[in-house]
Amino acid sequence: MSAKRYLLLAVLVASLVMLVGAIGSWSALRADDDSDQHLRGAFMVTATVPGFTPVKALVTYNHDGGLAAATTALNQIGPFLPPGTTSTAAFGQWMRIGQSRFASTFQAALSAGGAAIGFLRNRETVDLDSTGDGYAGTFTLDLLNPDGTLNRTLGGGTLAASRIKVVPQ
Repeated sequence: MSAKRYLLLAVLVASLVMLVGAIGSWSALRADDDSDQHLRGAFMVTATVPGFTPVKALVTYNHDGGLAAATTALNQIGPFLPPGTTSTAAFGQWMRIGQSRFASTFQAALSAGGAAIGFLRNRETVDLDSTGDGYAGTFTLDLLNPDGTLNRTLGGGTLAASRIKVVPQ
């Protein structure tokens, strides 16, 4: 092959590499443009029920619609539970239900004295703010029997959350 053909082939390959890189960068920018349509990442949440002290929770929303949450909220609902009740972390699902609006449901297993006594279920509807770094909404807590059926609805309140961001050392 002549030097001109090698040069032409090299230019063609370099052009293709740059085109693929440009398409990849454009796709990443488009994904950022749709940030109000994705509830992904970790958030510090404050749940408020009238007449009670606000409760903090940590919630991580995964890209596939799964979520994990942890809170110390059991101390607030203690009167509805047997003494010594403990809970696991909570796990569940989230989904987009409108423009910047999301619904989620998650549950924690409850036990007292080493015996399973049921589940605490949280149902939420939230609206992501224009920055994508916070949301506000409402929630309802249900107490479920060990077989997953509804025992009673405990009530609900409002939520405010902010995204947990990387803080350099």
